Amino acid sequence: LKKLFSRESSAPVPLTDIHRLEFSKRSQTILVLDSQGKVLRKYPATYGKKEGDRRIEGDNTTPEGAFRIVHVEIPLNRHAAPKIRFDTVQKQLETYKQQHGQKATAALEAYRKQYGRIPASDREVQDKFNPFASRKKFPHMWSGILAHSFDVTRRTSGCVGMQHKHLWEVGPALAEMIRHGKELSIHITP
Repeated sequence: LKKLFSRESSAPVPLTDIHRLEFSKRSQTILVLDSQGKVLRKYPATYGKKEGDRRIEGDNTTPEGAFRIVHVEIPLNRHAAPKIRFDTVQKQLETYKQQHGQKATAALEAYRKQYGRIPASDREVQDKFNPFASRKKFPHMWSGILAHSFDVTRRTSGCVGMQHKHLWEVGPALAEMIRHGKELSIHITP
């Protein structure tokens, strides 16, 4: 892999050029694209241990679709790697609606409006807003995904795994762009 990707990832990503990231599970690569769709960088990456689109937390799959990059955590030292967090709320709402129907989705929306977040589990929603539901255990909501440092020769539990050095190359640039109000996204495809 080092030989394959060394040329593409040798220089820092220009701060103003990044428009979006595209992650292909099939090719196990992340492309950093500018606004014209030109590939600025290409990195090896890995994903969940199981194939398919995420349905519930803990199913070892990586969700597919377009997600907004909401935060990049930059550590104080270079021994740790940056973490890129994706907003998966809309995907969770769609999945929840498919699994539990419109009434349960209305309860989830009510929870989000009151508390400003998606609950940690379906039990939270059921206890506060969904008294019509039985006490049976629903699958847990999933708490979101990250791109984080990982050995790309292995598979993750559902997040996107990238090499430490590549996260340090692209992470600070993304963080700076988000800090200045730029909307960035990642598209995850099968």
